[in-house]
Amino acid sequence: MSKDDSAPGPDPQDVRFWRARLFRNFYTRNGHRRYVKGWRLKVQIAGRRVTHTLRAGSREAAAVEAARLMQTLRPQRREDEAAVPELAAGRVRLVRRPHMPPGTDPAQWSAWLESDGRGDYFPLDTSNAPAAMRLARQLQRELRRDGIAGVCSRHPREATVALHWSAHPVLWTYFSLYTRPTTPWRSLPGPSVNRAATSWRLGVIEPEAGLGSALAESLGAAEAGHEVTLWRRAVDAAAGLERQTADLVLVNHVLEDASGAELISRLRLQQPQAAFIEYSVYRDSDELFRSTPGGAPIYVLRRTSWSRVLEPLEECLRPKAGEPARWMRHVQEYFQNQVKVSGTAGPSSLLPSLTPREIEILGWMSRGLVDKEIAGELRISVWTVHGHAKRIYEKLGVHSRTEAVVRYLQK
Repeated sequence: MSKDDSAPGPDPQDVRFWRARLFRNFYTRNGHRRYVKGWRLKVQIAGRRVTHTLRAGSREAAAVEAARLMQTLRPQRREDEAAVPELAAGRVRLVRRPHMPPGTDPAQWSAWLESDGRGDYFPLDTSNAPAAMRLARQLQRELRRDGIAGVCSRHPREATVALHWSAHPVLWTYFSLYTRPTTPWRSLPGPSVNRAATSWRLGVIEPEAGLGSALAESLGAAEAGHEVTLWRRAVDAAAGLERQTADLVLVNHVLEDASGAELISRLRLQQPQAAFIEYSVYRDSDELFRSTPGGAPIYVLRRTSWSRVLEPLEECLRPKAGEPARWMRHVQEYFQNQVKVSGTAGPSSLLPSLTPREIEILGWMSRGLVDKEIAGELRISVWTVHGHAKRIYEKLGVHSRTEAVVRYLQK
């Protein structure tokens, strides 16, 4: 028996042991070392080194949090890796997601599954590592048999939805939710007798049944008690809006029988008093940031809760006929207030420390260009771009291109 196999390992309740193994990331600026907020801990999961970011502020509290975390991970040893070789080989990953719907245990695991160039996160509804591995293995068997679309048709997956309130400038809110593929939404037949004065008649045009049900449920669960009708096809939405009125309609920008923009143009002729908002769907916020359109002078991407999807319109009780610009004024005021609040403190306040050239390069990064392409656009050497990128990371206190672009897009 090897030393590794015979070693009993650390006591998961020994706070002193974990206190000594906590660390904080740091960067160097002007010759001085500066530490990033938040304690971190490296652990071994299924043969892979994983870094956990802890929520506690002090080292002592972080050590207690680490000890509790390791109690859930302790059963996951070599026999678990042997039982699930696919996980040890990295073909499917167990992860803890940073942004989860309200009411979800932050310690629960999700499985990342990928097939044919598409990948998604699937919540496993457990914080126990061995149980999560067994569930992930079951999902992987289904993946091999039915493909990623088949798994998504039966199991909830994580989705990030971005509402496009304005295209120029880019003003978006976004939120994360879990799809509901096995719980179809039943659209309400008509006005409710007990309908609140502040509630709206809402429509959602979403081709994926599980995502449409989740969206409709989040809108219907709002305090105002909005009435929600769900359509999967453009033709069904057009027919439905001939029979009933709507205050606000959310439209997926990718539909099977029409584009979102084309459909909105047609539906506005049927419902001139209604507001129409296009939205897009991503697997997570990183994909959202990479996919934002280029060319706009201003970007404001605001994360919100799924229960406050319509927050930019909360001061506008109802869009009224003959006032198509009324609700848009409320949207613009909402984002202006968000910019003012975020401009007083927080990471985005670091952007003014960048030089004009660094901001220019960061702008090209946000459009997805690699260093070589940026060098070609600016007619400078790729090594000059590398140098600017390094200084950008140091000034913003980040460690990757994605983190820097996130700061830029949230400016």
